[in-house]
Amino acid sequence: MLYSHRSTVLHAMAVNLPDAFGLRAVDVLLPVVPMFHVHAWGLPFAAPMVGASLVLPGSRLDGASLLALIEEEGVTQAAGVPTVWQNLLAHLAAARATLPRPLRLVVGGSACPPALARGLEGHGAPVCH
Repeated sequence: MLYSHRSTVLHAMAVNLPDAFGLRAVDVLLPVVPMFHVHAWGLPFAAPMVGASLVLPGSRLDGASLLALIEEEGVTQAAGVPTVWQNLLAHLAAARATLPRPLRLVVGGSACPPALARGLEGHGAPVCH
């Protein structure tokens, strides 16, 4: 696949529309999405476009590590596939923990099971799919 500068800029602009991510300069974004997949949905380019902070998770994608990263960095928006959020939800239940607020989670890549959305929203995080 070939990416052009134009397609990358247009994707980042579309991601920042209000009905998509609607990132703002005060946001801290955590894309738990592989860079090889549409450049992580364009998020690494969308965040600096509006002055938002960008936090990358590295190789530790388990629920405990993600929760610690979200808390330590003050993440306000995070994006990932259902499996990522299922692991986080399982950790929240096992540790009797909750998600910091404000935090908005975006689920993509495949369908979000309704139980997953309800579970995350039960921890105070609105889910966008």
